[in-house]
Amino acid sequence: MVSKGCRPRRCQSTINLGSCYVKGLGIEKNASKAFEWYLKAAEQNDPAAQYLVANRYFDGNGVPQNNAKGIEFLEKSVNQEFVPAQYQLGEMYVTGQVLPKNEAKAVKILQKAANQGDADAQKLLAYLQQNKQPYYQGGDGSSIENAVIFPNAKSSSEGITLEKRWLTEKYPGYKKIGQATVQQSRLCDRIEIITSDGQTRFVYFGISNWMGVDR
Repeated sequence: MVSKGCRPRRCQSTINLGSCYVKGLGIEKNASKAFEWYLKAAEQNDPAAQYLVANRYFDGNGVPQNNAKGIEFLEKSVNQEFVPAQYQLGEMYVTGQVLPKNEAKAVKILQKAANQGDADAQKLLAYLQQNKQPYYQGGDGSSIENAVIFPNAKSSSEGITLEKRWLTEKYPGYKKIGQATVQQSRLCDRIEIITSDGQTRFVYFGISNWMGVDR
């Protein structure tokens, strides 16, 4: 769906110029300039640009970090049925990142993306419908031996969503600063975070049952 207020070619050209600043294609990389051009297209009601602007607000990339503005632009994109925005907002309601957990809202939004053929939304909906028991097992994530395991995750998208959910529940307000795949006694994601009280720590997730399934 494209607003009558925006001519698609013009919006796409504006987005493309922003992407040139992101990638340094024929021009020096400049995150602030990229944001300016994405915002121009977003203000012309382009849903893809609204999605890009939202994520720059979430990440503080080229603009001061602002979750409220991020949600504002993400919802604008969702209201125009832009599938990546629908999946992201639904996932936020599942994980409790940025927004409070709300499974009913998550299902409603994810269903819209699933109806447009989005495979990740379809998988996450299936997981939510089937998984009414505790969603994780294992230890506290403090080491490979104590890795957190998601036994019912059947794909990479499900596993990644559950990692975010677990981290949000265990460490509210955390910030992810690094990630690596490690293998000793088991294959794990090792995620480095800064907690809300400023502590840095590694958290381990067992991933052998879902890693690479949909990549």
